[in-house]
Amino acid sequence: MRQKYLQVEGVPRKRNLRYTLTFFCGMWRHSYVVEGANGAMEFTVSQLMLSSSDKSERKWSAGLEAHHAYPQEGKPPDHAFCQAISFRPCWHDGTSLYAQERLLPQWIECGEDPVYVFQMLEREYQARFDSVGIGAIAPVTPVSVVGQTTEEKKP
Repeated sequence: MRQKYLQVEGVPRKRNLRYTLTFFCGMWRHSYVVEGANGAMEFTVSQLMLSSSDKSERKWSAGLEAHHAYPQEGKPPDHAFCQAISFRPCWHDGTSLYAQERLLPQWIECGEDPVYVFQMLEREYQARFDSVGIGAIAPVTPVSVVGQTTEEKKP
């Protein structure tokens, strides 16, 4: 497993960005996390095992998870120690349909560019955690990585 911590232009410095690439049973899994004070958005892309004879063709499956760092609807936390939000308790929900139909095509189109993916996840974070409507979020043009950080800055 390989994990990188980055700072990306267009994403506030108070966010913790993590990219993890794992290779398990002959298949790749990409995980991108944008973490902030209120929670985290996690986008995962996994290579599918093909049953066809054409092993050179790659097929992907995607998922998007929202990890809330505060109670949701009076329920107990789904995880007591959630890795996506620095091992805090988390209440999460997710969607594979939205990730497959909306985010995966962007991931493929951008050539797996982590800068673009983190900007895309920042928009998802804002829509869910910063009370910004999805209609107000404009597409972002990929830009270069401007530095690196290994931990989120505490207020």
